[in-house]
Amino acid sequence: MNPSKKNEPTTHQVDGSSTIVTIIKVIVVLVVLIGGFLLAVRLINDRTRGVRQSSRLSHLGGVPLGKDRSVQLVQINDKVYVVGVGQNVELLDTLEADTDWSAEEMQEMKQTTSESPFLESFKQQLDQFQKKRGRS
Repeated sequence: MNPSKKNEPTTHQVDGSSTIVTIIKVIVVLVVLIGGFLLAVRLINDRTRGVRQSSRLSHLGGVPLGKDRSVQLVQINDKVYVVGVGQNVELLDTLEADTDWSAEEMQEMKQTTSESPFLESFKQQLDQFQKKRGRS
């Protein structure tokens, strides 16, 4: 035995093909994971499609009134229901949906409701409060 070879560190040569095989395995695993995720999302989307889109039931919109309180408009067949939503759901009114409103008319209605006297008064009071607070 040669004493000089005994103290030399042994080195193992890494085979170039083993790193390529490892990279290919990683890519295959990523493709399988991403494909499984996309398949699961598609299946869930297909199963909930009937719940979201129904020809008999549609949500027309709503207005928040405060924390956990709102008024919602729901159309079922030819009737529009005005529903109050809070800790419980209450029917406020029923309307006939015999008239179809165009998108322009709906936009006009939104603009006129947003310019209510209460809202204007509230904005003025809020501005006054902020001005007083800024002086202090």
